[in-house]
Amino acid sequence: MKKIIKVSLSILVIASVLTLTPQLILAYPGFLFKEEFSHRNFTILSNEKVSTGIKEALDAISTKLLMTGFYDETDNVKIVLCSKGSLATFLDKISLGPVGVGFHHFSGNIYLFPERIDRFRKENLKAKGEEKGLLEHSYQAFEFDKILTHEILHKLHSDSLGIWEFKQKMPPPHWKAEGFAEYYTFCFEKEKSKDYDFRDRITLYMRYKDKFPLFYYKSQLLYEFLTEHRHMDFVDIMDDEVTEQGTYDELIQWYNQKN
Repeated sequence: MKKIIKVSLSILVIASVLTLTPQLILAYPGFLFKEEFSHRNFTILSNEKVSTGIKEALDAISTKLLMTGFYDETDNVKIVLCSKGSLATFLDKISLGPVGVGFHHFSGNIYLFPERIDRFRKENLKAKGEEKGLLEHSYQAFEFDKILTHEILHKLHSDSLGIWEFKQKMPPPHWKAEGFAEYYTFCFEKEKSKDYDFRDRITLYMRYKDKFPLFYYKSQLLYEFLTEHRHMDFVDIMDDEVTEQGTYDELIQWYNQKN
């Protein structure tokens, strides 16, 4: 009996170490990176030299985030820039997330992969005609400052809900998490655009939704509809009774009435 208990405890310890070690690495990644750069409340870790030109980008991002009402400019934001292929692959694996251009870790750290951002941006620049409209005011344009803003907004979303509630729902429905990040990344930019038309964006979505994976685009439309046309606030939108399908049906009904 004692032997069984010892074996069980050993297995439990090993499992705990295997589970916790990757999370500790992601929470405290400093030893992996040779560069550290600080500006305002931002700390950047990088395996490449950080250009001082990033200060302007961080200033602009900070100004935009303050306008959302969710941002505390005294709260430290750690940004990890990984430009090496093997290290990026390692971080992807231990994060247990899909391979992408970045992610937000539960510790609040923001991970970005600049080489991937640049590669995807160049690829999407090949879009022609009205398909270019799918990239406007969108994550899919893969502009570094917009991607960074998007990921910081995931942190602010998590901070607003509380990390355990945010992670428990992994995250609170995906469309709400991405809709929140996309909406506040681009809403102030769209306000300044004389050519921006919400109905035109819905029309574009309807035309291409079966041709391209437009989940981010759709999530942004849904969040914008709830915020600007249903006049719902963050707490209202996060209510479990507000569903993706229900919101989409309302959006289409509104769109058809307006047209």
